[in-house]
This record gives sequence, C-alpha cells and structure tokens, in this order.
Amino acid sequence: MNNVRNLLTGSLVYIACIVLLSLACNVSSGLPVADVIGQWLYFDKSALVVAGCLLMAGLMMEKRYFLFIPVSWVLVMLGGIEAVWGLRQLYGYAVSNHSLYVLTGSFFNPGPYSGYLAMILPVCLHQWLTKRGEILCSDRNDGKGWKKVMDKVGAMVAGGVMLLILCVLPAGMSRSA
Repeated sequence: MNNVRNLLTGSLVYIACIVLLSLACNVSSGLPVADVIGQWLYFDKSALVVAGCLLMAGLMMEKRYFLFIPVSWVLVMLGGIEAVWGLRQLYGYAVSNHSLYVLTGSFFNPGPYSGYLAMILPVCLHQWLTKRGEILCSDRNDGKGWKKVMDKVGAMVAGGVMLLILCVLPAGMSRSA
C-alpha cells in the first residue's frame, strides 16, 4: 500500500512538472503576433491541472518526501528555456511577441519576462549552492559515485541557467526586475 501511494504521489508530481514544462513550448505560429488569447486559455487550464496535481500529491505525500525539490528543478529548467529564448530574440534568431520590443521571451511584454527571470534567479542560486555544498561536504570514497555525478550535473545546470539569466536580464531593461 505504501509503495502504491509513493508511486501515485511521484506520478502526480511528474504530471505537474510535465505540464509546467509544456507552458514554455506552447507557441502558435498561425496566430498574429499580438493575439495571445489561445495561449492564455491554455495557461489557465494548465494552471488548474498543476494546482490539482500538486494539491493531491501534497495530501498523499509522506513527511520525508519534499515537493519543492522537483518543482524548483522544473522552474530552473523553464528559466533556462526562457533565457535561451530571450538570447535568440536578442540575436535575431527568433521573433518577438510584440512589435515595439525586441526581447519578450514567450511573454507579450518584457516587463513580466524580466520579472519571471528575476524570480527564477534565486531558485537557481539556491539549487547551485545546495548541490555545490553536497559536493564539497561528501566523502571521496563513500560508495555513492552516481549521486556525486548527479550533484555535479545539477550544480552545472543550475549554474549555467543562472549565468544565462544574468546575461539576458540586463538586456530586458525592465525597471521592475
């Protein structure tokens, strides 16, 4: 019974993470540039699905499992996608969603885009510091080689996304971020 509950909880968190990741990939090239009503409807529906999945997973979860770890890694990955998207727009490889602004990411305006990146930056910093601390505090021959490799990969991903955000954030020239 306990294994079924853990499997169901993990599946709900996985579904929520996949739905969050699908938000950044929802681009409709058939619509005009200023028409984003279809994206907003998809955002609303997916926000309800994510909230429901996370609520059910939180109610079924045991005390030793933490929900914020997979969600924070999804946010780090989404921040990386948005930062790369912004860099592509800066260099002219992608089209902006607004005719007056060069840098909008998947948003319609650079203000929310820069605000989103500014909120993801501390999450990246936390993940980088956590993984870096686990690498430095671990014993060299403790028999957990795979965990060390994953900690190093996690530190590199979080640090790389953090650097990407630091490169794109000043280009947005947002007063709020």
